[in-house]
Amino acid sequence: MAEQQVERLSGGSRAVHYGFLGIAALLGGYIWWATGDLNPAPVRPMPSMFPGAEIDAPITLVTADKQDLTCAYQDAVDGYHCAYQAPDKMWPDFDAKDPTARKKLLAPYKTIDDIMFLIPGMFEDPAVDERYRDEPPDRKARDKLERFTAQCKLKLVREVDGVRVKWFPNGDWQGPHKVWIGVPTSCQVSEP
Repeated sequence: MAEQQVERLSGGSRAVHYGFLGIAALLGGYIWWATGDLNPAPVRPMPSMFPGAEIDAPITLVTADKQDLTCAYQDAVDGYHCAYQAPDKMWPDFDAKDPTARKKLLAPYKTIDDIMFLIPGMFEDPAVDERYRDEPPDRKARDKLERFTAQCKLKLVREVDGVRVKWFPNGDWQGPHKVWIGVPTSCQVSEP
């Protein structure tokens, strides 16, 4: 009699055990279905990067980037240079009001895939400049500005090592980084 009660209890607990496992599996499947991305974004292949290569680079921007982004690198490369030679030393004889000089000024930008490039005169490109004029950053908080993408063709100049970057005027310097310099040959602006 005692053996029958033990068998009945162990058989009942086994059913409860499997019931809990089934419920847990169903709940896990539902959570994955409800929160998972069934159509993940396609992975873009990394472009071949070498001097002279022309690559597609979807650059993510807000209009405040025109004044906020800066870099520091000790040398000019093919006439392009950062605003700073070192974090505490501005580039000598740079005139920010001269449009020709602004086209030679490097600044750090990132693609939608989080690849950083130093790009000269990004906001001097006609399409990017038009988008800037549509939403000037004056008196707006940076996080209130609409993010957009500049679909650019970049002609790669050279990879440089030891670059320091700053993403906000009062932010800290980051780096040193190893970064490609890419000159935009054409850009088209699209909203995200």
